[in-house]
Amino acid sequence: MPTLFIDAVVTRVRNNAGYNCCAPFCSTPVTFASSDGSGTLVYLGEIAHIYGHGQGSARSKLTPVGFDVHSYENAIQLCRICHRMVDRCPDLFPPEVLYAWKQHAELSNSIISRVHSSHMVNTVDMSMEWAKASDFIGLFNDFVSFMHDVHWNVPSRKIYFNQSTSTPVRDEALQCIRTGSTALTMTVAFEQGLRGPRFMFQHPLFRFWVEEIVRCCAIVKNCSEFTNFNDYSRMVDFEYDLMRGEDGQAYKQYTHPTAGLMHELNLQIERFKSHLQALMQPASPFFFPKTF
Repeated sequence: MPTLFIDAVVTRVRNNAGYNCCAPFCSTPVTFASSDGSGTLVYLGEIAHIYGHGQGSARSKLTPVGFDVHSYENAIQLCRICHRMVDRCPDLFPPEVLYAWKQHAELSNSIISRVHSSHMVNTVDMSMEWAKASDFIGLFNDFVSFMHDVHWNVPSRKIYFNQSTSTPVRDEALQCIRTGSTALTMTVAFEQGLRGPRFMFQHPLFRFWVEEIVRCCAIVKNCSEFTNFNDYSRMVDFEYDLMRGEDGQAYKQYTHPTAGLMHELNLQIERFKSHLQALMQPASPFFFPKTF
């Protein structure tokens, strides 16, 4: 994908951020050695704008006056999936979040930090971590089920019956969002009667994924449809247009903000679930027999 940043900015962003996507819960490698043995690096990452560079682009309305949107300060390295994600739903990914990701990636790229992280990962009991992460994902079963029904039923209602795309969010689905927003403060009882955090993780990616989903839940929970109690409480309009990105991939662009936020939250939950499932494959470096 073409970029409007000058080469010096692109090189600096890549060098400072290292070889991975800057989203801490993703950290997908974006730089590889060429398979022809030439030593050439193949770069699959994308340099994204934190404040959008065009009218109507993501976060462009928040750009400070006189700010150079093509400067190093406005550039962040992301994989293609995360780049599409942050631009598709900017309300869920404001500038301060992207700046925090960039700062974390640059800090993590230091030699001392990489050695420390490697040591931590190698000493983690992945079977226990996986079980806790699976319990966390289980908090959202009713929400994921609701979004699945919306995906299949709402478009057909409009196309075949000319009915409204507004749908009441089920109580159990809304409760998943509210519970998810407080997941980091949940406790569990231990043998001596003490209590501790239920979803505390040693594995960095698990910890980042949980923190990200909890952050998103807190934003969705505070949408007006869920905080204003009137005749239209919990009614969300899931009307959308099917758009096509610069990479040719189709995606849903929801007309109403709350629907877009719920959709992105669901995608985040599904991405984390896919990550957990990948760890159960024999090819995974963390593969272990499932005993629970």
